[in-house]
Parts: sequence; structure tokens; C-alpha cells
Amino acid sequence: MPASVLAEVAYVGKSGVNQERTRNINQMVAGTLQANPGVNANYLRPYHGLGQVDLTTRDGHSNYQSMQMSLDRRFRGGLSFGVSYTFSKNISDVLTPFDAYRNVRFLDDMDRPHLLNINYIYELPFFKGANGWKANLLRGWQLSGVMFLRSGSLLSVQDGVDVAGVGQGSANQP
Repeated sequence: MPASVLAEVAYVGKSGVNQERTRNINQMVAGTLQANPGVNANYLRPYHGLGQVDLTTRDGHSNYQSMQMSLDRRFRGGLSFGVSYTFSKNISDVLTPFDAYRNVRFLDDMDRPHLLNINYIYELPFFKGANGWKANLLRGWQLSGVMFLRSGSLLSVQDGVDVAGVGQGSANQP
């Protein structure tokens, strides 16, 4: 490309299997407390008298897909810069606190769909042809910078109140 610029476009995909997944196997079916008003929640759970019982398995899956684009200008004429952009999607079933009975696929907590990176180096043009102690002291200085812009983490409104009727201590509910 002109002006010593290098362009690159790439696809990156990754699939994860056998990932650690923890779920509450003593979770009641939604609506159990509403169907049995006044009954102690721990009595209605599958394992009577116990609260939350976590089971850790290795049956989780994740999937990452991305398109990555970049422009780089090698150091020439006192200037170098780089710009890169990534558009991605990260889906998993590892964290499913709302349903202990089946794996639910959703956007992962680590999903950041947009990532922009800009960097530059600029060599200051002062005293390039000069000699002497001033030139030795002031020649060759550079300005540089790096900037990262990315989308934030997912926002999920949750409430600790038992809206689903599955008992307190069964994780937050959306």
C-alpha cells in the first residue's frame, strides 16, 4: 500500500470444551414457593433440609469468533502508527446460575464485541542537523502514545428477591 502502510484482515475462531461449570443441584423448580405458601423453602428442595448444594462438572462449552483488521505504518520520515479493530462474539454455557437443570448458552461475561487500538511514534524534527552539546541534549526526542477503546462488560439487572419462587440463596434472579 502507499506510504509504507501494511493492511491485514484476519478471522480468529476458538471453541472450548470440557470447561468447569458449577451449578446448584438443590435448586427448586420455578414457582415452587408460590405453589406451596408458608412451607419452609429448604423442605421443598430436592435434598430436604439443605440449602444450596453446588456440583462442579466439566461439561461447559464456549465459542469465540472474531474479525480483526489492522493498518500499520513502519517508521519512516519520523512517523510510525498502528490502528487495529476487532469485532467479536463470545458465547458460552459455563455460567448458568439461573437454571441448574440444563446448560443455557448466552453471551459470556468476557464478551467485548468492539476493541479499537491506536498507537503512534513521532520523532521531533528539532536539531537534526545541528552539532554541539545542545544538539546532543535535544536531538532525537520522540512523542508516543497508545489508546485502547473497547465495549464494556454486559449489564444485567438482577435482584436478590426471590421472584421465581425457588428460595433465597439460589443466586440472583434476572
